[in-house]
Formats: sequence, C-alpha cells, structure tokens
Amino acid sequence: MSNTPTCSLSLELLGPFRMHMAGQNLPTEKWKSKKALLLLKYLATRYGEKVPSEVLIDVLWSDKDFKTSIHTLHSTIYSLRKTLRDHTPTALPPPQWIQSGDGLYWLDPSERVSIDVQDFLKLIRESEHKERPDPERSLETGLQALALYRGTFLPKNIYDEWTQSVRRTCCTKYVELALRTGRLLVAIRRDYKGAAAICRTALRHDPYREELYQLLMGCLIAMGRSPEAILQYNNCAKILRDEFGLEPCAELKALLKAIREGSAAAEESAECIQAEVGGVLACDRAVFEMHFGLRAAPDRERQRSDDSHGSRP
Repeated sequence: MSNTPTCSLSLELLGPFRMHMAGQNLPTEKWKSKKALLLLKYLATRYGEKVPSEVLIDVLWSDKDFKTSIHTLHSTIYSLRKTLRDHTPTALPPPQWIQSGDGLYWLDPSERVSIDVQDFLKLIRESEHKERPDPERSLETGLQALALYRGTFLPKNIYDEWTQSVRRTCCTKYVELALRTGRLLVAIRRDYKGAAAICRTALRHDPYREELYQLLMGCLIAMGRSPEAILQYNNCAKILRDEFGLEPCAELKALLKAIREGSAAAEESAECIQAEVGGVLACDRAVFEMHFGLRAAPDRERQRSDDSHGSRP
C-alpha cells in the first residue's frame, strides 16, 4: 500500500453548504461555474453510485435539447475537475475524485471523501441496530448522528426538484432519531434537560409532531416546570388547529389534565424512569409511556398526513 499523502475532501450538505479540501475551507464564491458546484452536490448525494449521463442531463439541463446538453455536461465536468485541481494544495497530488466511464459519472469512493449526509444515515442505521443489544452504544451513536444535522438539506437549493425527496427523507429520519434518542436519554441517564433540548431543536424542523411535544412536556414536568409544559401543550394545540383543524391527541390531553389536576400521575413523573430499556419500570408502565411518549400513534399520524396532504411544507 502506498504511503503517498492524498488530499481529503469534506462536503457538508445538511444545513448551509460547506466544503473543505485538505482541511481548508473552499467558499462557494470561488466557483466560477455554479452548475459545476451543483453537479458536485448531486454526485455527493449519490455517493457510491455511478450515474448515467442521461440522468445528470435530466436533473440539470432538462430544458435543453440532448445534443446541447451532452456538450454542456462535458464542459461542466471539465470545470468541476479543474476547480478541484486548482484548489488542491501544491504539495499534494491532485486527486481524481470525479470519475467517468461508459457514459457514467461518479464521485470516487476510494479517495478520501467525507459527506455528512452519508455519515448521518449510516449512524442512524447503526444506532437502530444497537438499540436492543446495547442501548448505551445506541444512545451514543444517536447523539453523534444528531450532531451532524445542522439543518435542512441544501437550503439554498430548495427549488431544485431533485433535492426535495432527499430533504424530506433526511428531515423525517432526523425527527425519528430525535424522538428515539431523547427517550433513551430519559430511560438510561434520566437526562431530562438533554432530552428537552433535543425536542426543542427537532420542533423547529417539524412543529407538528405531537410525540415531540409529549416527550418535551414529560421532561418539563420531571424537572418541576409544569407551567412550561402547559405552554408547550398550548403551542401544539394552536399549530394543529391553525394548520390542520385538529385537536391534540388523547395522550397529550390526558397529560394536560394530569398537570392541571395535580394528580399523582403528574407528580410521579420525576420518578418514572426505566431501570433498563425493556426492563423494570420505577412506576406504572402506562404512566411512564404517557409522560415520555413511548407509545406510537400510527392512526393519528395517518389521519394528520391525509388531512395535511398538499398543505404542509
């Protein structure tokens, strides 16, 4: 194996786009061809795949005739390679990141390339697989994945059609990860503050997700901050009413009632911690699940999805 140093490439697509070569930031202003930059983003999203030229043309130049598009694609590939080469430190050999052959184009996975979207999805899979056999490792991996989600996928390319499905997928997986990781923080470490912070951040990306409010309210109650929990309920109720004409789910209503009545269920929330995931509870399971949102509501989610089809961003 060769010990020749190679140039590293880091691409961050979650949140504002960032690019680093050999540890040095390469601002987007340095790109003479915006299409070349967009092509790099697309190949990064399809990292590990060989993309046919017809697909690239359809994504980037669907408004041009095929002959013109092929010529434009070749020119853009040249510009992309040149930009990468021009910004490679002189002490390092220029890497051949952009590969092609038989009408296919790809970002070479054998080179030193780091892409946050790929790492994010990989960490989520690892966290899911570890949850039953090793909850603590699952939690740590989930926290690493959450740290990678700086924001919406390529927000400056929101109107590029090919980004939309990726954006929805990443956001959905992020919210599910936030819920699962927040619940693990409560169940394993009794870290109500950390779980509440995760919920608040996730609600900025999906303010309609009732399970997030449920988990957040449970954490606030456990920290002795019931008035804030009621405020979160009111926020949720207003959003659901204004956007979908819906009322909060039964679990949230029951939780609000418990808070207002000062019931034993509300007071007991601070002690509702699992001794181990899937193991013995320090309180009744139904109470624990009500406070920390451990029960899914597929019918409710399906109803909300049907009612909001075409209206929800």
